[in-house]
Amino acid sequence: MWGGAAFGRTGEDGCSAVQALGNKTILTGWFTGSTNLGGGAQTGGGGSDTFVIKLDEQGKYMWSGIAGGSGKDEPYALVVDTNGEPVVAGRFDIKTAFAGGTLSAKGGEDAFVTRFSDVGIHKWTVGFGGTADDAVYSMVRFANGDLGIAGMLQNTADGFAPAPLTSAGLADIVLARLDPKGKSLWGKRFGGAA
Repeated sequence: MWGGAAFGRTGEDGCSAVQALGNKTILTGWFTGSTNLGGGAQTGGGGSDTFVIKLDEQGKYMWSGIAGGSGKDEPYALVVDTNGEPVVAGRFDIKTAFAGGTLSAKGGEDAFVTRFSDVGIHKWTVGFGGTADDAVYSMVRFANGDLGIAGMLQNTADGFAPAPLTSAGLADIVLARLDPKGKSLWGKRFGGAA
């Protein structure tokens, strides 16, 4: 057993989700400014930025990855597949930069889902959103590797199959299923006009 592992540096740092992988631990959260997750100092893009970190059975650093842009990047959900690959989901505004490219928000805040390899290498990122605020707050992994995401949307949000989703009122619930490579298989919205 272990305890007391601390990470961080000059700004604010926080953890939003944690998962076990055998005896190892994977967690995600956010930081502002610069942080040290165990592998040396890392500087974000501005605002708040996303991190994912893997610890061994003794709580010792194995690897970490960061992503972010000039605005706010906030991870809320984390799942880990049977190969040890973490998938993180949340929301961002303005732009967010992952090792594999950059997503630009269409307006307000947009939702993101991103996958890393079992050694922390970025594999893919997808975004969902429109001119208002959208976010993913929860995520599950199905036995076949598909991902289920749940969150909220305002107005019309692109990226869902078979077509964009439009809220009936100010904000609606969104539920979608993605394949293991992040492709939307279907999306549904729930909510009323009030």
